[in-house]
Amino acid sequence: MKIPSILFFSLLLVTPAVTRAASCCEAPAAAAPKPAACCEVAPVVTEPAACCAEAPAAVLAELPDASIYHFDAELTDDTGAPRRLADFAGRPVVVTMFFASCGYACPMLAHDMRKVQETLSPVVREQVQFVMVSFDAERDTVERLQAFRAQVGADDHWTLMRGEAADVRTLAMLLGVQFRKEPSGDFSHSNLITVLDAGGAIAHRREGLQGGLPGVSEALVRLSGG
Repeated sequence: MKIPSILFFSLLLVTPAVTRAASCCEAPAAAAPKPAACCEVAPVVTEPAACCAEAPAAVLAELPDASIYHFDAELTDDTGAPRRLADFAGRPVVVTMFFASCGYACPMLAHDMRKVQETLSPVVREQVQFVMVSFDAERDTVERLQAFRAQVGADDHWTLMRGEAADVRTLAMLLGVQFRKEPSGDFSHSNLITVLDAGGAIAHRREGLQGGLPGVSEALVRLSGG
């Protein structure tokens, strides 16, 4: 996994301290073989490429150094499918981090993201992907992510994901999100919505809850050319 050193140290310097507080893996169906004609040479059949194995490498080679998509750890979405952030390259992405057991801040983050989605024109909305990544590696199973999706009313333009604890911490550092597990099992965390451009570079940030949403929408319209 390539993480640019400049991005790494700049995020450490600017991140505020927190006080308490249809899958790409589906290969196309093979056509039914035709009966061999007399004297006809049988065509050579090749296997379709495994896009989940090869696509990330191809995408990563084209990304700018500042791209978050150099974080190429495998995550799991709320359908149980393996995903990488680089799967979303080529479109504007709104991303935040959360935990499904959160009683207030995380549902509010999702609510704010939905409000942004509702302000976009149909053309722009179709281009934008909304992504939420859990930092509760122990409790946020696929089933919990599914329940949270239903709770916040997320549509098919949203992807909810979980990952291994070390990978989640790396992603949080890259996004500028800080979190800490409390003795209760819940988390103190910063509330940050980040907009990524088509190459995965950070184009806009909204810190806190409620407010600042027009800036998120404006960034998405600009990035989508709408």
